[in-house]
Amino acid sequence: MAGLSFVEIDLVRAGSWTLPDHDGQLRLPSERVSHVVCVTRSGVRWRHEFYVCPLREWLPVIRVPLRRGERDAALDLQELVNQSYERGRYGRKIDYTQPPDPPMPPEDWTWAQGILAAGR
Repeated sequence: MAGLSFVEIDLVRAGSWTLPDHDGQLRLPSERVSHVVCVTRSGVRWRHEFYVCPLREWLPVIRVPLRRGERDAALDLQELVNQSYERGRYGRKIDYTQPPDPPMPPEDWTWAQGILAAGR
């Protein structure tokens, strides 16, 4: 992977983390309560930028490295997910009256139902 920067995004709600632990730097929580993003820059393999993304918060804008000497690009993950949701017509495909699979912790499920009831 010489000369390549990369961005790893884990938006999975259950199961094993999809991100490698990067030599213990990430310290992932044992329970799935967050999503995680890791940015690794070319030439600086030992330095990773981590973004922990709690479920109840909007996904962040992350810095994406481009070519050496160029400024990072800003990637608004929430906007990216929102556009994918709209273009994929998931609002028509998913029955939000049913509990999610895998189940959410009760406090998160109550929060999610409030979001759905508000029409957001």
